[in-house]
Amino acid sequence: MAEILIYMVEDDVPILVDWLNGEENVAWVLKVAQVGCLYRWQAFHTIASVAPGEYCLWHTQFQRLTIPSGSPRVMDTAILDPFLGWNQWLDHDRAQTPWFGALHPGPFHFCYNPKGHEAPNSIGRSGFSWLADYFRPIGHGADLDSKKWWQRLRRFVKKETVRVSWPPDIDSRLRAYVFPRANEMHMLGTPLDVNP
Repeated sequence: MAEILIYMVEDDVPILVDWLNGEENVAWVLKVAQVGCLYRWQAFHTIASVAPGEYCLWHTQFQRLTIPSGSPRVMDTAILDPFLGWNQWLDHDRAQTPWFGALHPGPFHFCYNPKGHEAPNSIGRSGFSWLADYFRPIGHGADLDSKKWWQRLRRFVKKETVRVSWPPDIDSRLRAYVFPRANEMHMLGTPLDVNP
């Protein structure tokens, strides 16, 4: 799985949301209704902001969205127009993003977690994740254009942030990216959570 670890607070949100909204071939997939375990999902080109939670990002040109059938003998159902929305039954009532199947490398995931829990007033760990080529050995690899967009996202994050070692305050080769306001707070002593 590919990951981009970030730290951001509410004042940093417009930087990220504005950039993602400006990405012509990327859409947000949001929950628009829910009754028990029945969900209604819909794709949007732009959104106004994000609240703490999990989000799905869909590369509209090169990722096909499907509803898993639940059986290896039955083909998944193609979502013909995600911008019109679709319904999906899940086995629980706590989902924040759609389920596209365990082997689906497609959509990217974004978790926004501004408030930490590991220390008083800490900044929570947020980030992007993507299955990418995790399942390529069994025939479910990512397409080249989605890989290019992931690299574009990584370049944007690097340009807008300050890199820190991860876990924070430990000399490590791993890196996390701290957005401007979160970095100001961190420089004044606000700790960064290690875990999401």
